[in-house]
Amino acid sequence: MTNPTEKEEKKHLAKIIAILEEALTRIDANLTKYSKELKENKTYIYENKAGMDHGVVITNTHMAEGLEFDWVIVPHATQVNYKNNTEKSLFYIACTMAMHRLFIIHTCKATDYILPSQR
Repeated sequence: MTNPTEKEEKKHLAKIIAILEEALTRIDANLTKYSKELKENKTYIYENKAGMDHGVVITNTHMAEGLEFDWVIVPHATQVNYKNNTEKSLFYIACTMAMHRLFIIHTCKATDYILPSQR
């Protein structure tokens, strides 16, 4: 087996760089699209909050941030789903949306952010 020449290595690296640049372009486009959709959906929730007072709203924490609800259910509050500071912040935000009742549901080991006395 012979070692590739410097020219072959550069050609191969150029192909890899092109593939990575194309992937980054697609990722950037997807993030831009997601960001726009998230902003539009969050705006919709804020503008239509009055119409949601007597129904059930199923949303994620990002979209409902800053809103309050009579009852809030936080599903999957497990150690796997809430394990770092970013997720701890989302958990905190979700819990503080509840004005009257908060239900935290977990099926296996609860997140460490729930005190043992509250499990």
